[in-house]
Amino acid sequence: MIRAESGPLAGQSFALDRSPFSIGRGAGNDLVLPDTLVSRQHAGLECQGDRWLLRDLKSSNGTFLNRQAVKDSPQPLRDGDLVCIGDSMFVFTTESHQISPAQQRAGQPVASQPRRSIWIVAVAIAVVLVVVIVVALLLFGGLAGKDGEAGATPGLPSIGLPTGLPSALPTIQMPTGFPTDLPLPTGLPAMPLSRP
Repeated sequence: MIRAESGPLAGQSFALDRSPFSIGRGAGNDLVLPDTLVSRQHAGLECQGDRWLLRDLKSSNGTFLNRQAVKDSPQPLRDGDLVCIGDSMFVFTTESHQISPAQQRAGQPVASQPRRSIWIVAVAIAVVLVVVIVVALLLFGGLAGKDGEAGATPGLPSIGLPTGLPSALPTIQMPTGFPTDLPLPTGLPAMPLSRP
């Protein structure tokens, strides 16, 4: 694994999940480094057995390992080595998985998928945010009313119910002139009805 200590990708870590692993400004690299000092195909990392090698790919501004220029031959990497490419400095760590010889020949990724876990976390956060927004809308929709009514919260917008749903139980109004002194058939005394 390499971790960017400085430069445009500072703070990010990158799993060395294939060999060879290319670094450069071009979109086809395994690690795209957006820096004008970086060549389109700048440097490469290659796993041989149980060790990684750093190679400069004839870049314009050079590749540096522990402040020494990497010339024509690839240089072995050790845990904690500093790799400088353009304005970026990376730290190499041996936390990554070893790559089998078959994966080296085929350029296949290792089973670990750190990018996949980042997407899972992002989707989970998005779902939680949607739930929080829906709950907030329902709560504020129930609390907010017309100004002056009990339960109205000043400064908050009133959220109405969707069309087609009743907002309250219907009120039965007695028509004017309706007789209120009709006898009840059960023999109970008549109860006066009030008019609106």
